[in-house]
Amino acid sequence: MRSIGANFLGGIWAGALIVLTTPLFVARLGLEGFAFIGFWQLLALVSAVFDFGLGASLIREFARYQGSNETKSKYRNLLYSLEWIYLGIAAAIGLVIALAANWLAGSWLKLLEVRPDEAALLIRLMAGSIALQFLSLLYSNALSGMQHHAAMNSFQMLGNSLKYLGGVAVLLVENSLALFFSYQILTMSIVCWLTRRRLLKQLDDLGGEHEPIPDFAKVRQMSRYSAGMFLTALCGLLLANIDRIALSKIVPASDFGKYTLAFTATGLLQMVILAFYRTYYPKFSELKVAGDEAGLKKAYYQGCRLVGAVIIPTAVAALVFAPKLFQVWLGYCDNSVVLVFRLLIVGTTLSGLMWLPAALQQAVGWTRLHVALMILALALGIPFLFAGIYGFGLPGATAMVLVHGAIEITLGLWLMNRVLFPRENLRWYGLVIVAPTLACLPVALLSVMAMPADIARHIGFVWLLGTGIAMLISSVMVNRRFSNG
Repeated sequence: MRSIGANFLGGIWAGALIVLTTPLFVARLGLEGFAFIGFWQLLALVSAVFDFGLGASLIREFARYQGSNETKSKYRNLLYSLEWIYLGIAAAIGLVIALAANWLAGSWLKLLEVRPDEAALLIRLMAGSIALQFLSLLYSNALSGMQHHAAMNSFQMLGNSLKYLGGVAVLLVENSLALFFSYQILTMSIVCWLTRRRLLKQLDDLGGEHEPIPDFAKVRQMSRYSAGMFLTALCGLLLANIDRIALSKIVPASDFGKYTLAFTATGLLQMVILAFYRTYYPKFSELKVAGDEAGLKKAYYQGCRLVGAVIIPTAVAALVFAPKLFQVWLGYCDNSVVLVFRLLIVGTTLSGLMWLPAALQQAVGWTRLHVALMILALALGIPFLFAGIYGFGLPGATAMVLVHGAIEITLGLWLMNRVLFPRENLRWYGLVIVAPTLACLPVALLSVMAMPADIARHIGFVWLLGTGIAMLISSVMVNRRFSNG
């Protein structure tokens, strides 16, 4: 539970910072300026996939070491080997983005206010922070695999605080995106150094050999699993970001900024889902290597129930109160942004509920099913995505998220349970989806009926917060009722 708490706090903190600072970024930069921040975040997500599955393999191997009597020096040797690989990839990522800056600024982004030469400079500055962020993922993954979740999340919370709160402070001093992205390079340098220093201290505390020895033979042994995880990450990257990739090319930057606003508003939900994945994936791996099949199934159902108990009320609240949420958040409500937000919430919730089933498949070494489902979602979703964008504008771009979520929650769960948990589909749906929905939906409906139409912004915030807490409590209470199920 301490791991869940640490990851949950880290996820909530990251999501809250993004949500809280977005109105300040928009007010200071405008929608086209804010689009650059969205594009920077998009490039960072795209770059992260080029670890070729090594990060997930590192988490799995370190978790396996935790569950066995492996020599402690193996931690150091594997980390030392991967560090050289990550350094090379990080340098390549930064160089490629920097070299492509003129093309991205002049041919890809549809800019109306910012000159292409200014945009190219901003993209080159993005390249430095993205390369450093990529390198820091190695050290965060290592801490996660060792199940030092509190340490990992403390550094990520520090990094996000410096990134977003510090970024706002920089823009308040001088309204300059060039200064903002220069500051991000400094921020990521600090976080990367601190995370690595803490990891090395944790490894020193294990004892064993002092000097690490490169173990590229072990890296080669991991290659098959890494390849499966790379395909998973690549498909996941496309599924989660192809909408924004396409929009950044097709629509004006200001419209891309609107879509980024809606996407950002889903950030809290996404961070919560990620927190559960980070907690349970190493745990599943440890239980698998220990041969504790009963404990693995128990941990799996516990995790899925907790995910449902938290994200179902969050999603219901977002759908029911979407217009008021944007009014409280930004001070105004754009109906097109609200519609996109609602559609994204539906798709994110459906796919998010399947993150722990995917984590279980990865922990037992079964990566093919998840990859196949994502490839199917891409094959079906891409035509709908482009038809939706050209036919319906911004709302049409959510087609991929919706198709992916629908496939995962239906076909994905059925195929997985046929092998791992036969005849348990209805039980899973009942515990994870139906129970928390029935628990929190009446609270939301009563609140929306009682809420005054002309409620003040600050009172609306308190009202929505209280409603959300009440919905969460009712859902968690139902989850505890079925805790022995």
